[in-house]
Amino acid sequence: MTPIFTAVLLKQSKLFRSINIVDVTNSLAGAVFDAGHIDTKAKIKYYRKSSLKEGLSNVDIIALMDNAEGKILSTEPKIQLMMSSNYVKEMANEISNINPCALVAVFARPVTATLPLVSEIFNRRNCWDPNKILGSVALDVMRIESMAANLFHLNPSFLSVPMTGGADSTTSVPLLTIAKPLNHISREHEKLLMNQLRSCDRELEECAENFNGPAMSSGAAAARFISTIGRALAGETNVKCSAYVRSNIIPFCRFFANEIELGTTGIKNNYGLPKVSPMSVNLIQRAIPIITELSDMACQPIVDQEDLSICTKM
Repeated sequence: MTPIFTAVLLKQSKLFRSINIVDVTNSLAGAVFDAGHIDTKAKIKYYRKSSLKEGLSNVDIIALMDNAEGKILSTEPKIQLMMSSNYVKEMANEISNINPCALVAVFARPVTATLPLVSEIFNRRNCWDPNKILGSVALDVMRIESMAANLFHLNPSFLSVPMTGGADSTTSVPLLTIAKPLNHISREHEKLLMNQLRSCDRELEECAENFNGPAMSSGAAAARFISTIGRALAGETNVKCSAYVRSNIIPFCRFFANEIELGTTGIKNNYGLPKVSPMSVNLIQRAIPIITELSDMACQPIVDQEDLSICTKM
């Protein structure tokens, strides 16, 4: 239900005139009909998979979300990739064919792998603009800001924690020592918050009898990320956020999360990796091989298929 929660929250914003929901599972019609009765300016429009072209045309932002959240029960990125890769490849091919100029926000899990997969497909179709394909780390950002605010008795809406590393619970690294407006954080508090973030999905799974993923918080995080992109496309200046993107910051690691500035055409500035704590350095070093492995796993089937096609023609 994450797409519905996201759409309902976006419907409250004055930034958006229309929100298209393309229902590839043909299971959301009732929820969309219900959400359409909310009396705000933005209209929610419903499209079945058979109307994919109509739903994706003439839109500025395309959010690529999970296909069937209730079926992605594992919190292990490799298993998530096995379950989602065919769907992500299909959608990326459709998006690159129907609306290659849109800004694509990737939420389909695991983003550490699906963002490279989408980028590779766009690249092979000769319509790849790395500044227009963003992987979301918004859920982990929302979680760590809430956790830190609770620990230090702050208002989470005024707390900003940059995120780096990958875009899943095993590779994301919050930069707590440069969080604002925190002036100082001890190593003990940094370790405590990091452990809480890494164990969040597991604890949620343990306390939920029928675990369908963090639908409500994912929807809120997605709405925040899409709204941030919308503000930049509307011309607002100095719009910054953390995102998982194509990067040259770390040698041999083609994709990396860090703070970026958005503009009217996508990524305007990539701020790279700031000075971080020894603990963050250690976590980043441990995350890099995992990020690289997941990226290679995601793109390898595409390479294999192309090689097979070449051999067949020969």
